[in-house]
Amino acid sequence: MLQQYAGQCLLGRNLTQRILILDGVGGASKGAFVLTIIGIVGPQNARELRTRFRADRFEIGRCLGKTLLIGSDVRANFLSEEGSHRLKSLVGGDLLEAELKNRNAQFRIEGVFNTVITSNTRLRVRLQGDETAWKRRLAIAHYENPFNGPKIPDIDQFLLRTEGSGILNWCLEGARKLLKSIHQTGDISLSTRQVERVKTLLSESDSLRIFLRENLVGTPGADLTGTEILERYTSYCISAGWSPTPLRLAQSSLDDLMLELFSAAKVHDIKRDGKNQRGFRYVRFRNDDEADPN
Repeated sequence: MLQQYAGQCLLGRNLTQRILILDGVGGASKGAFVLTIIGIVGPQNARELRTRFRADRFEIGRCLGKTLLIGSDVRANFLSEEGSHRLKSLVGGDLLEAELKNRNAQFRIEGVFNTVITSNTRLRVRLQGDETAWKRRLAIAHYENPFNGPKIPDIDQFLLRTEGSGILNWCLEGARKLLKSIHQTGDISLSTRQVERVKTLLSESDSLRIFLRENLVGTPGADLTGTEILERYTSYCISAGWSPTPLRLAQSSLDDLMLELFSAAKVHDIKRDGKNQRGFRYVRFRNDDEADPN
């Protein structure tokens, strides 16, 4: 997959309309791989990817003449920040409104940028009900082991000096494999494991919604506190092998999801141990006899 995507970067057009994510442990040479590919396609053709400005026409204008967008060592919320939805447009062939600073003319850019993101943590996606589109847009290479050999400073420059022709041939072979795969399947070649990685990422990103659908049920006379729901949610994620949504983000999302899924607005007078707590009426845990007033 990495070889095919490197070949696509060499072609200068995102034929597969996918974003490549390199995630996993630090010190595994994810950054060195990206820097080496930048060296092959030419640094003048690469640009830093900044999601929080992605909807800004000036930021899109900065991409003029570039073919490769890079997000290096990003945080877990990189794909869930405001404006991250524009990434789908940047790789999906959409026509994007753009403008250059200090110029009055506006123009359009076709969103065919190759896009590579590296992160030492598991990312979360701002789905906004668009899981299917994100599934078509992502490819993930997971790095499980750090590099343990002797460190070489500026390893990408060393490799380009000593093995540049071989790396270029490797990329050319990747382009050949990619075009063959596109001809046969319409997409880059992904193994079953790679497909599952994307599915897991999207499930983790929407884990609170999935938990509420599967584990809560509307019941007259019942109620649950926000704390009870989120404690059960955390245990659910651990059992599924997922990373739970950070508590503050989960708390802010819970109100909207409870209203959407159960028409349950947050109240502040759920009685527990003689005290009022924040929570929701007319819901209980599914198959939980202790929470069932009947």
